[in-house]
Formats: sequence, C-alpha cells, structure tokens
Amino acid sequence: MKQFEALLSLKALFRFVSFLSKGYSETDPTIPLFNEQLIPTGKEQDKSKKELEKITESLNATTGQLNEERKLREEKAKENDLLRLQIEKQKQEVNQRKQERTKSIELSAAVPELISEEITRKTYIDLLLKEAGWNNLQEGHEKEFELKGIPVSTNPTGIGYADYVLWGDNGKPLAVIEAKRTMADARKGKHQAELYADCLEKMKGQRPIIFYTNGFDSYIWDDTFYPEREVSHFYSKDELQLLIDRRKSRKDIRNFKVNTTIAGRPYQLEGIQRVAETFVTGSSTQLKGLNRKALLVMATGSGKTRVSAAIVDMLTKCNWVKRILFLADRNALVTQAKNTFKEHVPNLTAIDLTKEKEDSATRLVFSTYPTIMNKIDSVKTDDNRFYGVGHFDLIIIDEAHRSVYHRFSRH
Repeated sequence: MKQFEALLSLKALFRFVSFLSKGYSETDPTIPLFNEQLIPTGKEQDKSKKELEKITESLNATTGQLNEERKLREEKAKENDLLRLQIEKQKQEVNQRKQERTKSIELSAAVPELISEEITRKTYIDLLLKEAGWNNLQEGHEKEFELKGIPVSTNPTGIGYADYVLWGDNGKPLAVIEAKRTMADARKGKHQAELYADCLEKMKGQRPIIFYTNGFDSYIWDDTFYPEREVSHFYSKDELQLLIDRRKSRKDIRNFKVNTTIAGRPYQLEGIQRVAETFVTGSSTQLKGLNRKALLVMATGSGKTRVSAAIVDMLTKCNWVKRILFLADRNALVTQAKNTFKEHVPNLTAIDLTKEKEDSATRLVFSTYPTIMNKIDSVKTDDNRFYGVGHFDLIIIDEAHRSVYHRFSRH
C-alpha cells in the first residue's frame, strides 16, 4: 500500500473510531484534531520503546473498558428481555384473575361508589359541555328536562327526566345526554338515552343526537345514520345543528360524477368510487353510514393528492363534510398538498397551520401532527376549545403507513 493510501485509511479509521466514541461513550469526549505529525515515517525513530509500550497499555486499557461496557449492555438487554417476559406474564395473570373474580364477585357491589352521579355531572360533564360552548345550563331546561311518554314498564307514571338536553335556536332538541357515575360503564346508559330520544322526538318533532357518558368515557350515537362510537368531548351547537341538517341535505356519493380535471385516470376514478361505496349503504332515499374510515394504497407519482382533492370535492358537494383536516409528517408535504388543493378546489378556503394563523371559518386546514395536537390541546377562545371534537368532518392522513400515524391514530 502506498503512503498516500495508507494515510487515507488512517484518516477514515480515525473518523470511524471518533464516531463510535462520540455516539456510544458514557461521557461526551472531546475529539482531537487528526495530526499527521504523530504518524511514524520510518525514516527516524519517532517513538522510543517505552513510549510505544505506554501507548499499547493505554490501548489495551481502552479495549478492556469497551469490552466491559459491551458486556454491561448485553446484560441490560437480557434484563430487558426478561422484564418484557415478566410484564407479559403479569398481564396474563391479571386478565385471568379479573375473569375469575368477575365470575365469583359482583365488582360494583364489592367496590363502593365514592362519586355520585350528581358530582360526576358538576365536576366533569358540565366542564366538558362548557368547553364545547354550552354555558348557562338551566335546571328544568338543559338539565333534568321533564319528558312525557316514558314506557310504563320503565316508569308507571310515564314521566322521566333527561340528565341533559341541548337545544337549537329553533327550540328543537339537538342532543340528549345520559350521565352515569364515573365508576359505571357509560354504555349502560345507551338504552335509557334512546328512550329519552324517542320521547323528545314525539314531543318536539325532531330526533336528537344521543350521547351517554360517565365523565371520562363518552359515546355519540346518531341512530338515524351511524352506529355509536366513542368520542372525547361533546359537540358545539353549530356542529350538532349541522349533523341534524345533513339528515335531509346529504346526497348519495355513489352517484356523484367525479370532476375528471382533478382526477381522471381510470384507477383514480375506481379508487374514488370504492371510497364512496365504503362510506355509505342503503338506497338513495334511505342512506345509512357504512364505514367511517377508508384506506387508499397508491404508488409514488400516481396522484394521491389529486385523488384526495377529488374525494373532498365529492364529499363537500354532496353535503357530507364541511371542514377538512389534511395531515402530513413534514412541512414540505403540507405546503405541497395545500398548493394542489388550491389549484383543484379553489372554492374552499385553506390555511397552512404551520405558517398561518388559525381561523374557525376555514374549510381546509393543512398541518403536521405536532402542530394540530398543540392547537387542540392548548388553543382556546373564551374557555372553549378552538378545534373541538366535531370541528372537522373529514381527516385525510398522508403516508398513513409511517410510524407517526400509529403514535397519533387514537387522538
């Protein structure tokens, strides 16, 4: 090997060892400059025998230390594997114990209730309603509203009292809420909430959206269209009114003619049609929601954003959605998507939440995951959440296969 090639090899080795030292040492070492003057040339005795021995001893000591650190890491890895097995075993034991206890013990009787339903309402449910814009809840109107027409099998007097009724500006019920104690399963209130919805529909001529909650777990059920599902908060008045209005204004998206200037390739049109068929079932006069999620798998360059824009065009024109959230994991993708949407659906107002100030009237919001999470968690106006649980009707996730999706998918 020539002298120059040997020098290059030494420099590469020096950089590699420096990288290991910086990246894996317990302390943060200072890496010295590479000094060619320390390299023996062979023309003279650069280092005495004792100096070379000292260097050798130092290298041996360093090697020994590195070996000890490696052994410690291997032992920790084994401990982590053992810990994972122990945790898994404990989970199985806990599940088995719970099943056995459930068979032999009535847990609700064995564990006394510490928080009453009344306290649950005041402490948790009233606060959640306030965040959704429902202030000044009045007894006898929004709270403990008297209902007539309760089945005599439930109450011989035929009278009942709904925990909460949320009213529209026209005096018709938008939602009925059945409250349970914090320790009770919220879903136990489903049947009772349905009975209250039946009574309100007979009394006021409009069937309300149904909620049942224990202050921690909440469910929404628009039984005229969708099955029940869990939600984190309540809807605002405008959001509930929009759900009620869509019962009459929603059109059959399966019959929608896609704007081929947005997405006109055969596979794009088929993908859009499959999404429509995934979302809805029933006849055009009696539509029923089928699924709330759809996944499109498309190769790079096949027009994912165009297809998304065409789907938004379809859902907005058929009165399925009003406000849309587009999520991507990089700012560049957010900007690119916004530009594409503005070109193909210019009638919808749009903002890039990573650069522009939020506006509740905006139809299209483009954002990264951390940005929207920060807005949801921290931004409030007059003690109300800026982006409530019902603010967006449609959420489009770009690159849903990435690990970041799994991190945020349950929020």
